[in-house]
Amino acid sequence: MKSIKSLIVATLALAAVSCDSEDKVTPVPLPPTTSSVLILNSGNWGSNDASLVSYDIESQKVSSDIFSTANGKKLGDVANDMIIYGSKLYISVSNSGVIFVCDLNGKILKEIKEGTPRHFCSNEGKVYATLFEGYAMEIDTTSYSVKKVAVGKNPEGIAYSSGKLYVANSFGYDTSGQYGTTVSVLNTSTFTVSKEITVNNNPQSFQVLDNGTVYLVSWGNYADIPAALQKINPATDAVTTVSGVAPTNMALGLYGEAWLLCSSYDTNWNRTISYYKYDTSTDTITGELIPSTEIPNGCCISYDSYKDVIFIGASDYVSNGDMYIVSRKGAVVNQFDTGGLNPVTVAYIIK
Repeated sequence: MKSIKSLIVATLALAAVSCDSEDKVTPVPLPPTTSSVLILNSGNWGSNDASLVSYDIESQKVSSDIFSTANGKKLGDVANDMIIYGSKLYISVSNSGVIFVCDLNGKILKEIKEGTPRHFCSNEGKVYATLFEGYAMEIDTTSYSVKKVAVGKNPEGIAYSSGKLYVANSFGYDTSGQYGTTVSVLNTSTFTVSKEITVNNNPQSFQVLDNGTVYLVSWGNYADIPAALQKINPATDAVTTVSGVAPTNMALGLYGEAWLLCSSYDTNWNRTISYYKYDTSTDTITGELIPSTEIPNGCCISYDSYKDVIFIGASDYVSNGDMYIVSRKGAVVNQFDTGGLNPVTVAYIIK
């Protein structure tokens, strides 16, 4: 009998502890997701009308020019690129010759004035930028100290992979009319150029797969040399051209999926544009993402992995741009005015 009483007491005590434990269970935090999207509008050359706007995912509200609101001044002349690293936003404004380091509400924390900044990438406490005067630049994200190294003429895109930086030397403003055909390869440990590799005419932008493979988009010479997609093996820096594909912009998705924006002009400057689904495991186009009649003036493309949608910016270079949110199946799920001219890139705020 004594043993039965003991068992009952022990059972009741355990139940009380269990109930008490349940009352004190810490709620499981929700997984991270995209809370808002920043859109950078380049504006027109010489017009001091670049702008930064915010799009709230839940409310679908656009907050126009949050940079001007936060700082009491305009962003400047021809915004070119932006990148979020940690809690900071870096914006390159080319003709104004400044990189703004801001908080995620657009408030200026630091101004870095070094040449004509173009594009960004980041890795391990550093943000890297290209300067059109022929340099790659390293920015320490804590001290804001800067290092520069000479690369090729008029560099555009920059990418990090496997301890190296890849810089696209476009020669875009060379007076001879010849475009660049090289990518500079830099060692990030020493921040020196280790080699140059030959690529297609007018290299512009990079995308890097999870396995380190680097995709390079080149725009050609706008005449007899078309745009091209090439792959760079980061182990050997060997370059392979992907046949049958000529994108001008590329966005990487998940599980080897990607999307291509292909824009070209004929001899009369009539524009043709297409949007494709792309498989990086086979390097083949797997179908059309969306007809060009639905988005006739696409100029940038990006993928939100948290919401699983593609953002496509469109511009006629005269009026405010439009941003289209497109499902993987090619349906437009939302469209909104970007509040400025010529949307060039987007960045995602994750919470």
